[in-house]
Amino acid sequence: MNSGRDVAGLRGAVAGVHAASFGLDSQLSDTLSGVLQAYADLYEAEVDAANEAAATEVGHENPVDNAVRAAVVQQRVGIRQPELFR
Repeated sequence: MNSGRDVAGLRGAVAGVHAASFGLDSQLSDTLSGVLQAYADLYEAEVDAANEAAATEVGHENPVDNAVRAAVVQQRVGIRQPELFR
């Protein structure tokens, strides 16, 4: 029985597990960042579309009125700003 070899093998296995864990954490972080960015882009596109629809519906008379109309249109179509972006 060679306990020195056993200890070295155990330490090597532990190091491999740690490396795999850190790699997985990095991949998960990248994936979540990509999902959040895609969601933010989608939200921005929805808001832009709602604002454009409100401006087209009424014209470009008053920017304040158009902003209020855009908020009403957003509410009508169910676009809500996510908690992350408030």
